[in-house]
Amino acid sequence: MGESLDCNKLYKKDHIEANLLDEEKSSSRYRGLPVKTKTIYENWKVFSKEGHLMFRCNYKKAQWYLTRGLAKQLSDDSIGLKFQPKGLGHHGDRYHLEEKMNICVCCGASQDLTMHHVVPEMYRKYMPTAIKSHASHDVLPMCKACHTLYESNAFEFKQKISAEYNISLNGRGRIPLPHNRKVKKAASALLRHRQSCKDLVNITVSDTKRNVKLIPRERIKELESIVLQWWNQMERDSLSPRHDNADIAHSSITIRRLDDMSDIPDSVLEIAVQLLDYRLSDEFIEHGKFVVSELMRNRQSVVVTENGREIFDETRHDLADKRDHWPNLESFVIKWREHFVKHTNPKFLSDKWKIGDSIYTNVVNY
Repeated sequence: MGESLDCNKLYKKDHIEANLLDEEKSSSRYRGLPVKTKTIYENWKVFSKEGHLMFRCNYKKAQWYLTRGLAKQLSDDSIGLKFQPKGLGHHGDRYHLEEKMNICVCCGASQDLTMHHVVPEMYRKYMPTAIKSHASHDVLPMCKACHTLYESNAFEFKQKISAEYNISLNGRGRIPLPHNRKVKKAASALLRHRQSCKDLVNITVSDTKRNVKLIPRERIKELESIVLQWWNQMERDSLSPRHDNADIAHSSITIRRLDDMSDIPDSVLEIAVQLLDYRLSDEFIEHGKFVVSELMRNRQSVVVTENGREIFDETRHDLADKRDHWPNLESFVIKWREHFVKHTNPKFLSDKWKIGDSIYTNVVNY
């Protein structure tokens, strides 16, 4: 495409070892993270009417401008806007405007890529729009292997934040439901027992004695009684599993009283194992929401000038230039960036990506 770089040729030497690892990294131990099936960066260039490079985008977005007559095609991978935009996007921001490679920023692998949020989504989603809107600086491509390895370190950092702010990672204000847990455990044990009974058909006698452990009949009756009482209680109260805190909706399930414990169908057990262990109180607050709200307590009204950032002064500054900034949020984001770099040593991360870059969108570094 036009002036775009040939990633395979450019990184051929550096990627030999990384590519040899691609097959291993596709194994089952890295299956927990969603993999991008499409090219992450397509690197289309978007120019203003005056010829300033504003931002890069994918093919679909470029076509959106073209098909609506809002832009004209300048080359195989660039378009020029026909209208005057409100701003110049990322003009002047070297990192956002450079051509990005579709490789893991840590090891350079090109397969099984995921998108990693340097600042975890559990915090980011509660941050002000001025920080999270159209923000790609802290969303980086990582292969599943590197991503998985780092997440264990990230979890430890979250635990430290949890202790610092005295709020569990599960939030505050959850009401335990011990009976639900009892029913879940009973149903889970029964399902495993039934599967073991089915497995007996396909294994030898010696294997049976060595590997298969069946639950004693008396214990089976106790477990079935627990599930039966729960199910029939729902029938009496005319409740669906959804109302009893099941994790999924069961609108198609008809609850009918069961009289014979041996008749408990697998479908009932499968519903039971999805009961929640807790109910949220009216005072419940998520961990991330609480932490971000605490970080936002210190707010400053500032003006960003060519010389840097100044505290807003209505006697000297135009009200239209006033911006809200949160110093504690800035420190929080910086800490996550530092943590990411320290624990991943991202050898293929652009040298234009800086830990100290502004956390606010549409603001050229100052």
